[in-house]
Amino acid sequence: MTTKLPKFDCPRPPPPPGHILTGSAAILLGVSRRALEQDRKTDHRGGKLGIPYVKIRRMIYYRLTDIESYLEAARQTPPTRPLSDIAHYDIWLVWAMDSRNVTALRDVATSAARASRVRKSILEPEIVFENDVRIVRVWIERRETNHTFGQFED
Repeated sequence: MTTKLPKFDCPRPPPPPGHILTGSAAILLGVSRRALEQDRKTDHRGGKLGIPYVKIRRMIYYRLTDIESYLEAARQTPPTRPLSDIAHYDIWLVWAMDSRNVTALRDVATSAARASRVRKSILEPEIVFENDVRIVRVWIERRETNHTFGQFED
């Protein structure tokens, strides 16, 4: 009769200094653990990521410096464009003022026709009164906007 040895629940040893486990590396890289596992299997065949790893017994570790250098190599800067190339568009702001002299932006339209429809809908007789306050004035203001940054220009 053989005796079974008891199982010991030993905590996993921490990674060596400057190293992280596969799960943490996956989070830093924005990929799944499975993607890193597949990359390790195809590493000798030219894996997509090709990040070096350390294998101690059955544990896989990634050096933080290797991950940082991979991210730095993958860094891309967008091409710069002169300000003359930035697209400018007209927008129409529909403003309304009530009997308490409270002014509010009611809509932002991308065409004069839409702004006009919004203005008419605000002035329709069945919705002239909002919360017992009468809309006394509605006007449309045309502005030019910088499409890239969404800033108004005067």
